[in-house]
Amino acid sequence: MELLGTRRIRVLPQFSSKTISFPVSGPKITVETLRRRIFHNYQELVESPENASLLGCDGQPLPDDAELDQYLTDETSVVRLELKRQPTYFSYVSRVLDHIPFAKYTVPVLLWAVSVLFIAASAQMSFYLPWDTDKTVPVTMQTFAILFIGTLAGPVWGFVVPFTYLLAGIAGAPFFAGQRSGWASFSGATCGYLISYPIAGCLCGALTVFRGFDKRFITTAATMVLGNIVIYLIGATWLGVKLGSASRAMTAGVLPFLPGDAVKIVIATALVPVGWKFLYFRERQNVEVDVEADK
Repeated sequence: MELLGTRRIRVLPQFSSKTISFPVSGPKITVETLRRRIFHNYQELVESPENASLLGCDGQPLPDDAELDQYLTDETSVVRLELKRQPTYFSYVSRVLDHIPFAKYTVPVLLWAVSVLFIAASAQMSFYLPWDTDKTVPVTMQTFAILFIGTLAGPVWGFVVPFTYLLAGIAGAPFFAGQRSGWASFSGATCGYLISYPIAGCLCGALTVFRGFDKRFITTAATMVLGNIVIYLIGATWLGVKLGSASRAMTAGVLPFLPGDAVKIVIATALVPVGWKFLYFRERQNVEVDVEADK
């Protein structure tokens, strides 16, 4: 590999099967220089230079002042890229729209409001199973919306959005299933499920940001399953207290909904990773790394 002139450095991002290449020039290309250029070209994904780590063939982080030539032995050599915090759809949209006036405030508020309304609308898509003659727990699209938003938004918004939804419902907005509202919903059989929503959303968001579980189909499905387990665990526990029987809680509040929730998991699993196939570190026109200019 030439030390002088322009050549290309191949980088393999985490959760990607395709490398991206960066044209570079100069006799000494450092890890820090390449890391800054990756951020420059992919700000909406990397978010900050410090969030990116470059790894060698042994999987160990490369020091910033190290020269890349000592790690790139031939033209097939690659440098691995890992992010401490993975991007979410919310953070991606916020970065893309940051040129809008007051985008720092307006874009998050808009995403927040749309997400709350999405959950509220999903709650109205409800019905009772034929064998639930006592109309104990309705089947709704709420759980899908909660877990879906959490996966798209990250842990903070994954908690804040459902929590706002609950506060709005308590305040009188007809956001709960059947257009109900007020404190009465928290004294009934569904209270446990409602309480679980911010926790489940936060969990899904944490797995997205810190583990990148939304980038692949299998891990997205695992995220949805774990979120559902949280909802069932808290919801069925409360229901068991109200009914005075754990077996009745399982029969009325868990088992009948497993097939429907399985369908919701399949839908979310099919939707979430697909977007990243088009957005996650696709090859772009890269700016040449000029070492002298970066000094």
